[in-house]
Amino acid sequence: LRQFVRDEVSVTDAEIRLAFDRVYGPTFEARLIIVATAREAASIADQVLNGESFINLAINHSTDSSRVVGGLLPPINLLDASFPKAVRDVLAELEPGQISRPILLARGFGILRLERKIDGGVETFDDVKNELQQWLFHRGEKIEMAKLAKQMLAEADVVIFDRTLHRMWRQYVSENLILQSQ
Repeated sequence: LRQFVRDEVSVTDAEIRLAFDRVYGPTFEARLIIVATAREAASIADQVLNGESFINLAINHSTDSSRVVGGLLPPINLLDASFPKAVRDVLAELEPGQISRPILLARGFGILRLERKIDGGVETFDDVKNELQQWLFHRGEKIEMAKLAKQMLAEADVVIFDRTLHRMWRQYVSENLILQSQ
């Protein structure tokens, strides 16, 4: 499959630059408390502003799994879409030590406290450009190979004589074609 898709994959300088910024750019170390209601989030924010320990409040009230470490999140890059946009947007506005207003998240209402801003890595763009280009190219190949495999599966006329295998094949094709159309 790789040979069939190789010419379909290209990597632009802009994509390499974006990958560099995502991997090696500045990050934000923050703590998070998630609670069920906006009222509860506002109450906790008031407690923090009145001197209560954010860490203790996270441990005692947060529903997020980070509560066991006082709400500490892994370093967040503002370009990292694995974190909610609302979180990334709020972190961009905060200064170290500040807490956010309550924000709506998928699992409730969150309050963030920015611990510190961490400068980007010591690697320069030129130092890692080729490595990032290869990584992006291989990722593109995988995506194109998956598309081609699904297309080939959809067009395949497979004849299976064993009834059990035939039933399993039809179920597999049905499930994968449903996934393909989503």
